[in-house]
Amino acid sequence: MNIQNTLLSPIGVTVITTMLSVDCAFAQRREPTDRIPRQVITLYNQTNIKLHYQIRLRSNIGGELEWGTWREYRHKYPNRCQFHYFDPDIEGIQIRFDRIGGDDGYTEQIYDLEPNVVTKSARDVDYRDGRPYQFRFDSGGQLLDLTQGGP
Repeated sequence: MNIQNTLLSPIGVTVITTMLSVDCAFAQRREPTDRIPRQVITLYNQTNIKLHYQIRLRSNIGGELEWGTWREYRHKYPNRCQFHYFDPDIEGIQIRFDRIGGDDGYTEQIYDLEPNVVTKSARDVDYRDGRPYQFRFDSGGQLLDLTQGGP
């Protein structure tokens, strides 16, 4: 079961939380106040447009590492950041997006992301906790890329 919440904070940071539970019958219920390790990434949109991207998570399911399905996200606020946080049992995070803008095609770019791990309650996690990545266009304004590091 995937649960997604999106909030806009007063300082212009979009909070996206994605929690993955493999089997609801065996899932441990976690409260927003539970202090557990959380994997956090922060995505800065250094472009002047809304961006669409997808994230998928890899989990250990019955002793096998398996990738989940891609989930669609929109970075709706140009020149701001969004952050995502995940359960501690996630074994991998990938992001994909269309690398070439302004055409009618889709040129897929996929990256593995390395999160920061913080032990906090869900309420206390914020964009400063995430490992920063930034979307930027090349000097020609057509090729989109994602690099590690903040603005």
